[in-house]
Amino acid sequence: MNNQDQVIKILERYPELDVSKDFSFTTSINTTNYLSNIASKIKLKDSLKKRFSKSNPEIVSFLEQILELNPFLRPTAKQLLSNPIFN
Repeated sequence: MNNQDQVIKILERYPELDVSKDFSFTTSINTTNYLSNIASKIKLKDSLKKRFSKSNPEIVSFLEQILELNPFLRPTAKQLLSNPIFN
């Protein structure tokens, strides 16, 4: 498996990629263009809400927060631990 294969595997897990939001953490226009190019060619998987439609919606929402692609938008551990599912 090469690096591009790994990037594709990761990006396939994000059914609603928003290039301006999800890749805003990159510091290079070349990197953004590279990721955007790959993202435009892959077949996206179903959303977590759809895949786990019979699961507790709070847990699915929690998983979505943990799996946020953009590290600047991803909650901190402290924020995640204050989630109601831990009460």
